[in-house]
Amino acid sequence: MRNIIAFTLILLVLTGCGATSLNTIGGTYQDDFDALKTVEASDGINQSEAYTIAKAFFWSKISGCGFPDDSVSQNSFWVSKTRIGYAGVPGESIYINKETGTITWGDKTKTVTLEELKKTNSNFRVEPTSGPAGAGPSAAHANR
Repeated sequence: MRNIIAFTLILLVLTGCGATSLNTIGGTYQDDFDALKTVEASDGINQSEAYTIAKAFFWSKISGCGFPDDSVSQNSFWVSKTRIGYAGVPGESIYINKETGTITWGDKTKTVTLEELKKTNSNFRVEPTSGPAGAGPSAAHANR
């Protein structure tokens, strides 16, 4: 039993978090950034668009390992709780303004407009690499 646990821990360390989170449920980092290009705030932000924004924001500004939860309506914002790392440790929530798409996170002192987020991610490309570590975290953190 100890050998199985040790092997699992070694495997997790060797593969790196980005290799597993690179292919998230429903697609890849690139799919999320491509979907972000279609989000327009002129008609307001719906729940699906808020989740797209939350994912792109998470990958480019918070972490390449973990995920945001589905967006939930809370007054004039969509709120996505974040889960950090393999274990999904609760992190700060992402707040997306329902009218403008403006994003705030953590202590809410920093804001990023939807257009700024799109520009940040406009040239994001995950290049395939060989080896177990993949390109996930290094590519995601390069655009911070």
